[in-house]
Amino acid sequence: MNPISEFNFISWAQKQIGDDPSVLLPSGDDTAILKTTNKTAFTTDALVDQVHFDLQTQRPSDIGQKAINVNVSDIASMGMQPSHCVITFCVPHNLSQQKLKAIFNGMIKACRQSQLSIVGGDFTRSPKALMINVAMTGRLIKKNTQPLTRSGAKIGDSIFVTGSLGGSITGKHLRFKPRLLEVKELLKLGNPTSMIDISDGLSSELHHICKQSKVGSKIFCEQIPIANKNTNTLDNALNDGEDFELLFTADAKLTKKIDNNWTLKTKLTKIGEICHKSNGIKLFKHNQYLHKLPAKGWCH
Repeated sequence: MNPISEFNFISWAQKQIGDDPSVLLPSGDDTAILKTTNKTAFTTDALVDQVHFDLQTQRPSDIGQKAINVNVSDIASMGMQPSHCVITFCVPHNLSQQKLKAIFNGMIKACRQSQLSIVGGDFTRSPKALMINVAMTGRLIKKNTQPLTRSGAKIGDSIFVTGSLGGSITGKHLRFKPRLLEVKELLKLGNPTSMIDISDGLSSELHHICKQSKVGSKIFCEQIPIANKNTNTLDNALNDGEDFELLFTADAKLTKKIDNNWTLKTKLTKIGEICHKSNGIKLFKHNQYLHKLPAKGWCH
């Protein structure tokens, strides 16, 4: 097995990236130089072998796509379009050039799907496991608006999720499409009052929204869309991490527009409503109170 050369890999990677008119100075200098808007999102996520993926059993291209898409999901949940990213590879000595290039090609594919540019990064040696870190910026989808946050939910708002939940460990955690298109279509109808991506689990993300919005919530378990009910349970849908769906709240006006005008294949499902903080976060079944909903999602 030929050892991986930092400069040979960087030279090869630069040829794969292509041009972007919003990049004034691309990779090749100490930093890239970008054109920016008045509001810029900035996020980062690190993925580690045997924690977030398995390099021995999973396709390298899927790993590369995930490394990009977990960040795209975060940017999209803010009502923003991803624009640029930098990538850091920490590479163990036993990783082949073929696998590393396949990972990078997966990243290129994910970037093209989200109209996103790679503008640089870093390459260093790892003593044991492969680690990939992506830092990403984004810009507002709707001009002259504010980013969507976790803190805007109001009493009386409806609570929605995209897609279906649970069972991500069977493969969805690698092969998922971040809900960028869905956010763009939703913003055409109106502005959600709050939004978060479901990376650690529905129960955990719901607690984040309620805490930052200073509200409570009622969740109706029979309305939660469970992915593959033959193998997954309500507990999976509530608490499994890495679904990468969206959880958001909508006022009455936007809720009516969703009911009447949503046309995408991806379903938006109303699973509950926002109530006063004193009511807490509670789970109901057929309008009968079951119990308080603890935050049992994934915690690193």
